[in-house]
Amino acid sequence: MTKRIFRSTFAVAAVVLLASFVLITGVLYEYFSNKQMDQLNMQTHLAAQGVESAGAEYFSDMNVDGCRITWIAADGTVLYDSRAQQSGMENHADRPEVREADERGRGEVSRYSSTLGTVTLYSAVKLQNGDVVRLSETRESLVAFFGGMMGPIALTLLVAIMLVFLLSQRLAS
Repeated sequence: MTKRIFRSTFAVAAVVLLASFVLITGVLYEYFSNKQMDQLNMQTHLAAQGVESAGAEYFSDMNVDGCRITWIAADGTVLYDSRAQQSGMENHADRPEVREADERGRGEVSRYSSTLGTVTLYSAVKLQNGDVVRLSETRESLVAFFGGMMGPIALTLLVAIMLVFLLSQRLAS
């Protein structure tokens, strides 16, 4: 009888716990993804204002950590990139976020890399002269985010198993 009580209590607790973790992780991932995109859009608008007011001087002595800034001419030529030499870069006119910025004034897109397991967010703003300023930032994919949560999930599951065992022992006595 004790084993039956333990098994059924454990099964219910495990299902509820795992379902809660999956739901909470998904909701948190979506929430933080939206916040990250909002912040990237704000930073892109600030960078666009800086480029419009100071031109190339805006980038002098700039130490950008965490995001990549690209200044793209109206014809798609890369004028500045914070992570690579712009001389050897391909034309960016066909990039979805650049095309959207050219058409609507601003554009945003996210691209998933299956090899790295990351998602790169792009935000672009069209300047008055037709150039585009684009910022990008990389974040973990949902699978990687969930994988990082496995340690706390396993610990919580272990505590739940111990509690269920103790409770079922008490109920059976």
